[in-house]
Amino acid sequence: MNATAQEIQSETTARAPERAEQQTRSRPLAAPRVDVYETSDAYVVTADLPGVAESALDVTLEKDQLTIAGRVEPVRRESHRLRLAESTAGGFVRSFALPEGIDRERIAATVKNGVLRLTLPKSAAMRPRKIVIHPAA
Repeated sequence: MNATAQEIQSETTARAPERAEQQTRSRPLAAPRVDVYETSDAYVVTADLPGVAESALDVTLEKDQLTIAGRVEPVRRESHRLRLAESTAGGFVRSFALPEGIDRERIAATVKNGVLRLTLPKSAAMRPRKIVIHPAA
């Protein structure tokens, strides 16, 4: 990750927003795995959220804090006896401090195949601009 992309810094679950801390839970909050990369026009955050229903996902922006929170419901099968469980059910939260220059009105989020993709467009002033060179008169 280059220095500019490092400006989007993940925070630990200990500094998660109050609303996430207010959840009643028997397990500690998990932090989903994310990738953050930068293009010339935007920062892109992808988060692996297997088993998360879109309705159980909450993405919020407050001041310079972007927070991804949600809940994975356990799968129960009446006709089966569980022998091994490596998947995790319960709440999760992940927060990021956003750098200056994000166009907050154009942030977009999509979920496909258990992967959340957030596109955080750079404001026009932050995007690289090609300067046209004119011949001297």
